[in-house]
Amino acid sequence: MLSDLEDIINIREQASKRLKVDGVDQWQGIEPSRKTFIKDIQNKEAYVMIDQDMIIGIASLCLSKEEAYHDLVDLDILAITIHRIAIHDDYLLKGISKYWFEFFEKQAKIFRRNHIYIDTHPNNFKMLSLLKKYQYQFIGEFEFNHLPSPLRRLFMKTILS
Repeated sequence: MLSDLEDIINIREQASKRLKVDGVDQWQGIEPSRKTFIKDIQNKEAYVMIDQDMIIGIASLCLSKEEAYHDLVDLDILAITIHRIAIHDDYLLKGISKYWFEFFEKQAKIFRRNHIYIDTHPNNFKMLSLLKKYQYQFIGEFEFNHLPSPLRRLFMKTILS
């Protein structure tokens, strides 16, 4: 809901600062912007995780095709694409990512999608570690040309119904 926007932006800013400390040039520009999160909310693609009435995590779950992946995957195969995952500073190292990845798999089954795609910056070692932990397969590299640091690594998990 749009009423959650300030909490979403707050978590985005926290994640941006953590990435900067880690030396990762991701989320250091304007993207993902307030406008991007508003679009996610309006398209019903924004999800929040709540603990005791507090938003503790954000993610975007998209059912539309991600055109940037066109050289790496068959876009005619229906999939879920995950973008903009972040967790509130106060909930780091508490296993929250497990709930997100379980949620993504459940949603894939609900929407009858056999693939989940997720991409990340090649230097985002924390996300790369999570993707390995949750058994996502590396597909290849591509570029989001609208970003200052465009190179991304694409991963996929196959979900069996």
